[in-house]
Amino acid sequence: MGGMSTMGGMKRAHCDLVPLEAKRSKDGSLEHELELTVPDASYAHDAIIMAASMPSALDSAAGSVSASSRAMLRAMAPACLVTPPGQRHHYQVAVGEMLRGVLLVAERDTGHQVEEASARVSQAEEALGAARNGKASAGEALGSSVASFDNAKSSFRGCNMSLQEDHRAFELAVELQRQATEEVHRTASLRTVLEQVYREHVAPVIAETCEDLGLHVDVIASSYGKAKLDESLAIAFSVAARKQPQDRSNFDHLVLRQLDAEYNKRIQELTTEVEAAGPTITAHEEAVAKASATLDEARQRQQDSAAMLRGAELDHHTAAAEVWAKDQAVDAAHCQLQDAKAAQAKAEDGLTDFRRGPLAKLQVLLDREDGPASKNEVKVGPDCMMTNGDAPEPAGVGEQTADLD
Repeated sequence: MGGMSTMGGMKRAHCDLVPLEAKRSKDGSLEHELELTVPDASYAHDAIIMAASMPSALDSAAGSVSASSRAMLRAMAPACLVTPPGQRHHYQVAVGEMLRGVLLVAERDTGHQVEEASARVSQAEEALGAARNGKASAGEALGSSVASFDNAKSSFRGCNMSLQEDHRAFELAVELQRQATEEVHRTASLRTVLEQVYREHVAPVIAETCEDLGLHVDVIASSYGKAKLDESLAIAFSVAARKQPQDRSNFDHLVLRQLDAEYNKRIQELTTEVEAAGPTITAHEEAVAKASATLDEARQRQQDSAAMLRGAELDHHTAAAEVWAKDQAVDAAHCQLQDAKAAQAKAEDGLTDFRRGPLAKLQVLLDREDGPASKNEVKVGPDCMMTNGDAPEPAGVGEQTADLD
């Protein structure tokens, strides 16, 4: 394309880089018609080594110099480098300055790579610090979850023990209520039996209104134990009651009246017991109701504590998994930091090697340190000038070839 560009905002100059003294051979390469003095053996050796390393050195500027420009310089560099400084054609001087500029660009790009590697190291260090902070936070969360888990287990055990105690208390209250109720039922049933015996058998015998005395006396005799009658009274009644009314003596009538009184007394005692058991039954019912409510509350607490325990256990497992994940993150961040440091060291070594190698050797071969004779102009051909007035220090860095086609 016959163009030349400067990197980092540098000016672009257009010129024909093929000198008048050069021509192309059949294969397209440049052949110089200059007659060069054969350099000394030491210079030739260094020039050959430099020429051999030039392709890789030029490739270091691949990010800023086009492939066609690098290919052109690779083709033109050998003739320039093997010619001692005092014997170079002005075309070769221009080629040398272009080589210097490209290598300075390569130095700058390699320096940028070092800066980028350093930035990646800083980022990796920050990432490692963040990962370690995250691990520390996860460790604190795990410790808190362990404490919560232990508290939840303790609470669950306490609620279970309380539930068992309340269940036993409820069962005891129910049993006491059952016993009291059964006792009252037995007393009430006994009173009912005695009332029936008295009404259907004792009263008719005493009133002398029954006909079959033996049948009534047998029924009455079967209730002696229930009525808790004195044994002598029971025997005397069984004898007196079987007699016909007109055959009974005063003693017999006395026995009948005594049994009547004792029977009624026993019935009254049973009635009193049934009535007195009412508040007791009520108290047992209240105790059962209270124990039942307490048991329900204990069940609810146990269920709540079980839910808390499940939640605490889940939180504990989650926290443990988070710590494991943070461990992995720390390991990964550490590996990334090691890789970044290795890349940084490699970039720094590459920059040092480049400065001490191709760049330093080129300076020696070109036998100049401050760029072209004029800082603002480099003669490339009889009628062509490349301006580098905006070039940064050191001189020659700004003159970079973008396209020499």
